[in-house]
Amino acid sequence: MRVLAITSKTMLHHSARDPTPQPVATQQLIGVWNLPRRAATLHAVVNETCGEDLMSAVLKDAEVVVTNNSQTETGWCNCLPGLDIKVLAVDAARHSVDYLARATTHYQTGRHKHHCDSFIYVLEGAVTNHTIGVTFKQGDFCFQPAGDVHDEEVRAEDGLITHVSLRGTAPLLLEYFDDTGAVCSRFTVQDFLDRMR
Repeated sequence: MRVLAITSKTMLHHSARDPTPQPVATQQLIGVWNLPRRAATLHAVVNETCGEDLMSAVLKDAEVVVTNNSQTETGWCNCLPGLDIKVLAVDAARHSVDYLARATTHYQTGRHKHHCDSFIYVLEGAVTNHTIGVTFKQGDFCFQPAGDVHDEEVRAEDGLITHVSLRGTAPLLLEYFDDTGAVCSRFTVQDFLDRMR
């Protein structure tokens, strides 16, 4: 099994033959993915995000769709009022999505449910999860398990930018509720594919 660490400050690659991590660039860790041993071909794609290089890697002929554009040149896509996203990668077969989210000052998500495990890294700003009473600031990491219901509010004066990684078991990833508790909005893997530029 080969392991590839994808980072925004350091990209490390190591294999069963050489367990010593080999730095490929100087960046900060975002995530780690296990790759099958037979996946010998990797293609590195460098995108610029928030003024810094964001490095990603995909398997040749994989089912993962990765944006072809430099993120600094790609416009934001409106997702909900006050919330814009840039979809970075979608793996429809594994119900997984990675994207950048940008929210305006005092943006409130409203009550919503994650139907997937969610891994969130705050790049800029701060957000408060009112359900658990915790504020996540720049550099903080937040894990929200599948089934989690909560509401959040952006606390930073300049808004919020996060890297979000959703890992589901079915196409439905997120549901938002109105004041009566009825579902008012849903987001599926296909919705993120449709917003990819």
